[in-house]
Amino acid sequence: MSGRTASLTVGAAIAALTLVAIIAPTAGLTQTDATPQDTVTVTAAGKVEGRPDLAAISFGIAGKADSASAAMDELTAEQNSVIEALRSEAGLAEDQVTTGNVSLGRACHYDRSLDRTVCQGYRAHTSVRAETDDLDVVGDIIDIGVDAGASSVNDVSFERTSEDDAIKEALAQAMDLATAKAETLATGAGRQLGRALVIEEGGAQRPVFSTSDVAFGTASGGSSASLVINPADHITKVRIVVTFALN
Repeated sequence: MSGRTASLTVGAAIAALTLVAIIAPTAGLTQTDATPQDTVTVTAAGKVEGRPDLAAISFGIAGKADSASAAMDELTAEQNSVIEALRSEAGLAEDQVTTGNVSLGRACHYDRSLDRTVCQGYRAHTSVRAETDDLDVVGDIIDIGVDAGASSVNDVSFERTSEDDAIKEALAQAMDLATAKAETLATGAGRQLGRALVIEEGGAQRPVFSTSDVAFGTASGGSSASLVINPADHITKVRIVVTFALN
């Protein structure tokens, strides 16, 4: 056998072995192994309603004077008066009455006749927050705070302290609904519903009822009735996306 013929024979043998090596690893794969698992994806929502059980009233306190120190002194006096009234007259505990940030600056306004900004004295601001779990006395607390010297009622908000439990209940509702929807789709397709593969939670909506920047009138000589507060039920909503396997 010549050297050229021997080289061709060896080359052909190597090529054949290489082809077998490429084909052999895939020979054991079936169509099932290469096919992605069938799935069905559904969305569902859960909703839980409940009454709020905590009210928070934010009072604005202001002091104005010719000097910065005098403005702060006036602010302090007004603040102390409001705090004392909320504790003694409204019966709120120390931890139910808290204070906010304090600001101090020049009292300035634009004078159209002079066509320029005019500053006269100083103005100081702070806030006092009152909390109560008795929603029936919110109107009384507002009257007491304003009568004691609060310059405004910045906000009245209501919360539900058991909100986390409401979210869990709403999520359980959503999961039950998602499963029922997926089972209906699977049955309609002549399949059986498998286990949940992916669950995505879209976040809970935590609504807070509030009245912002409302000017509440004061009781004149005790002849005016207290403001009536009747907050709406809280609605906690959740949304989920679930992917199930199909058998």
